[in-house]
Amino acid sequence: MSSEIEVDDRYRDLLPIAAHQRGLFTLEQASNAGFDPRSIQRALRRRRWEEVAPRVYRAMPAGPLLPIDDLHAAALSADALAARLSTLALCDLHPHPFTPQLLVVRSRRNLDRPGMHSTRSLPDEDRTTIAGIPSTTAIRATIDACGRLPRTLATRVVTKAIVRRRFQPAELVIRADELRNPRRPGAVAVLRIVQELNPSIAEARNEWEALIGELAVKFGLPAPVFNFRVDLPNGPRFLDAAWPPVWRGIEYDGYWEHLLSTQRFDDDRARQSELQEAGWILDRCTNRMLRKDPMRVFTPLLRAHDAAAAA
Repeated sequence: MSSEIEVDDRYRDLLPIAAHQRGLFTLEQASNAGFDPRSIQRALRRRRWEEVAPRVYRAMPAGPLLPIDDLHAAALSADALAARLSTLALCDLHPHPFTPQLLVVRSRRNLDRPGMHSTRSLPDEDRTTIAGIPSTTAIRATIDACGRLPRTLATRVVTKAIVRRRFQPAELVIRADELRNPRRPGAVAVLRIVQELNPSIAEARNEWEALIGELAVKFGLPAPVFNFRVDLPNGPRFLDAAWPPVWRGIEYDGYWEHLLSTQRFDDDRARQSELQEAGWILDRCTNRMLRKDPMRVFTPLLRAHDAAAAA
């Protein structure tokens, strides 16, 4: 009876810790709660516990580990921080990598593990906690990751992070400039990416607007005005992206928006007719069209600007 009470007491100390770590706990935490090596081995042998990473356990039965669980276990096991693509995944800027990417500070003992990186020091400004997992900040992860990502994917990561307000372009530029050195190619990569982005990206409300702004720069067009107000007899209307000097705009067409609301679909048709009567020409496109064939979307707009310049 006393043995059962002792076990209950040990679990009583351990469970709150595990509850804050997705059901995970370390060997050190189990030992501090009163579990000796023999009781730990017995729990593993009887499959009451499962070792999910070196010296990291969880109580059984339990469901399959999610990628975020694997990341948390790996970070606990190595006493490390989530970094690079793993941090970007926590920020919903990139899928979780197959192997968690971690950063250890002033330690060589874990460098033989896949996905492990080290640094001699990590300033407090580059540290944070995301979803309960110690991590590098979104800015530091972006700089570290973009040195190895293809340019197109790196640009997409930076764009997403800015649009989703993970950081401002100026914040990224300042930190990248501070970290720039020959051994950190990501710093130079993000500085070049930000330099080439449309300045209006900081005001973009979504990734569609960010992509429109990015492509406008690519095709040599002026920056668009997003959510541009046009006053009409029946009231104000707003254009998704407008180039007022040529009275032309690009409108987002979303499949789900039209499928879910016939009223909105009808109003869009009336809105387009009102704007056309006022002299506006609108080109409509989807995200897929922008990704697959942006030239087709922007050609009418380019012609309009060429005609205005020649007039």
